[in-house]
Amino acid sequence: MKKKDTRLHLIQKKALPTADGSEIAPFEGMVLGDREVDLIVNRFQAGEFHGMKYNLFIPQDYDETQKYPMLLFIPDATGNGPEQDRTLIQGMGATIWATDAEQKKHPCFIVAPQIDGEPLTNNDYTCSPQLETIKELLDSLQETYSIDADRIYTTGQSQGCMASFELNIRYPDYFAAALLVSGHWDAEKIADALSGKKLLIALSEGGLGEFDSMSKLYDLLQERGASVEKRFFNARAGKEELNAAMAEYLSGDANIKLAIYTKESSLPDDGKKYFGIMYHQRGWEITYPIEAVRDWLFGQTK
Repeated sequence: MKKKDTRLHLIQKKALPTADGSEIAPFEGMVLGDREVDLIVNRFQAGEFHGMKYNLFIPQDYDETQKYPMLLFIPDATGNGPEQDRTLIQGMGATIWATDAEQKKHPCFIVAPQIDGEPLTNNDYTCSPQLETIKELLDSLQETYSIDADRIYTTGQSQGCMASFELNIRYPDYFAAALLVSGHWDAEKIADALSGKKLLIALSEGGLGEFDSMSKLYDLLQERGASVEKRFFNARAGKEELNAAMAEYLSGDANIKLAIYTKESSLPDDGKKYFGIMYHQRGWEITYPIEAVRDWLFGQTK
């Protein structure tokens, strides 16, 4: 594997005064990041497995005599493409776990595959062969590094949520828990295969059909006597208030939990018309920054 250079296209339109009274002239061009610009993306190593590019975060001060959790992140379809690190820069679903604060609490491996070519999932509940490549990649990493098989997690948004559902259905004993954001899947298959799994499903009420699909799943699980709970949240609450509300909710006994951000609170109350895709995206923009959500995931084990 190799480290990735970070190149930024900068445009400085006006001269900028400095503390010593001089000026920095206007500038436009590419700038190569250095160690003073410690971007989280640069903490991931680039790799390739059976033709699939992927990005791997290895815990700082990795000690092969200890066992570490491993987290799989799969992006939404906007993260698909040939660029090695696109899945890292189109959102925080992979990088939020690699911050200093997060790694101090939950040192872990983070695997972020780069999906290229055909989409990973489809709305008819089928998946491309790349899904099995991802599973094989996780197996391979366990052979290479000291990873705790009882603490392997999966998370993803939209396409990644759908893929994570299917991975859990195909391999129900593989993951300790899953954080499933802004997606849908076959409710009957989920209810049949995953009623005993530890799942946190998060979404915005006004998205692209995920609310209806996951509401159907909730009803099915209730009918079958599964341990499931649903709660609506005010996404416009302050950071600490939302985190406290989520922490209280996640402390409950249900092993499958639906966290739903109300439509009226997911986007600004500014009189503008917002489309379903915007509510859809808000699902993951709200979820991943919530500390209690991340703590819940790493608190689960087989």
